[in-house]
Amino acid sequence: MLSKIIHYAAIFFTGVVLTRSLSKTDYGTFSQVILVCIALSLIIGTWLGKSIYYFLPQTDRKKEFMLQTYMVVLGLGLAAGVGVWLLRFSIAGWFGNTQLAFLAVHISLYMLVLALYQLTDPFFISVNKAHIVAMSNIVFSCLYIFIVSYVLIRGCSLGQLMIVIVLLYLALILFVLGNVLKLPGRIRWILNRDVLAPQIRYAAPLCLSTIIVVLGYQIDKYVIAMAYSTTDFAVYHRGAIELPFIEIITFTIYNMLLPRFVRMFRADRKEDFMRVWHEAIKKTAIILFPLFVLFFFVSERFITLLYTQRYASSAPIFRVYLLIILIQIVSYDTILQATGKTREILYASTLKLVFSLVMSLALIRIVGPIGAAVSLVVGHFVATLYYLARIRKIFRLTFARILPWIHLLQVLALALGLGALTYTISLCGLVSSRLVFIGVYGAVFSALYTVLIFKFKFMRREDLAFLKLSFLSRGG
Repeated sequence: MLSKIIHYAAIFFTGVVLTRSLSKTDYGTFSQVILVCIALSLIIGTWLGKSIYYFLPQTDRKKEFMLQTYMVVLGLGLAAGVGVWLLRFSIAGWFGNTQLAFLAVHISLYMLVLALYQLTDPFFISVNKAHIVAMSNIVFSCLYIFIVSYVLIRGCSLGQLMIVIVLLYLALILFVLGNVLKLPGRIRWILNRDVLAPQIRYAAPLCLSTIIVVLGYQIDKYVIAMAYSTTDFAVYHRGAIELPFIEIITFTIYNMLLPRFVRMFRADRKEDFMRVWHEAIKKTAIILFPLFVLFFFVSERFITLLYTQRYASSAPIFRVYLLIILIQIVSYDTILQATGKTREILYASTLKLVFSLVMSLALIRIVGPIGAAVSLVVGHFVATLYYLARIRKIFRLTFARILPWIHLLQVLALALGLGALTYTISLCGLVSSRLVFIGVYGAVFSALYTVLIFKFKFMRREDLAFLKLSFLSRGG
């Protein structure tokens, strides 16, 4: 968890340095490169990475299996890289950015190392060396921040920046391969059809779901990148950020509860299942709702503090994206995994993708780029309604009982009321510094909110023990 937080912090901080160091055109170009590379690398590497969790613990030939997996991802990555090169002028035309055509080789290399990087976590975790991946990610993240910031300050070109990033990822990949080669056993084969065929059959359905999930989360950015100029995309991309620690909080709590959910569902203890689920929702809401309110009220100051006044128009996009937090209090995937209804996750992701795409194409003509952000958020809410409908059917509940609605509305109303009150008080201080204003506002709001959630018994002392266990437990 610590390594993930540091990794997200490194990416976030690097984004700040990039935005401040590059022109809007160059930053927009780099953001388009990232959009293409991350999508392709996840599609190429993630599905085979997930298969490692299943196959590697079962085989005695772990070294050969991992080398074979790396060879397959390398082959797919090279093929995709050739495709990017052949379609470089078409890709540049789709995004309306001729500079992408001249960066085709850089894009191909960046995408390749990102795809190979997707195998890192699955390998170390599957051989019971999670501590190594944690430490290596921490070291990598620190080096990434330092080196990328240094070359940006020195005034490097986009091509040089991408080469530096590729070399950083390549160093990490070589470190992982070194650990693979240290595994016991001889290398008798690298490509074995009898081993590869079951792996492909297992992972192929995951490839389809990965494509849908990746596009579902990024579809608004593709629409904006293809419909607007590079500088407009830079402004949109800078506002279209989800706070990374939000997902970490939700994932941590529900990941700890997943084994318990599975046992209760198999024992047909549905009432206990729903009770524990509702308690988890209440506790998550108590943490996430005030974060939503806090960043919503200081959004413009937050964006301009980090990315300068040039990106002030990114603030409305950021505020729309914050609305996603309201539905991130629940990990619906976890519930469907516990009940064995994993196919419903694919259906929900497909529904979100289609709805967001169609609505984005319509709204951007009416209200401009913010329409894409609104469409993505609405797509999230539509998928949530589908999840609730399926969960309600599984547990045979009325819609009124599927979530603790009254508690959620009370906590949200308390947070919004305090947020508005604190914002008014902070303005009376006539604080000109954005940093000081955010600090004062956050401190006053947090203090009032903490007192009142205990005053109204939304949070109890025993709940603190649960949250502490959630963040410190190793699961199980």
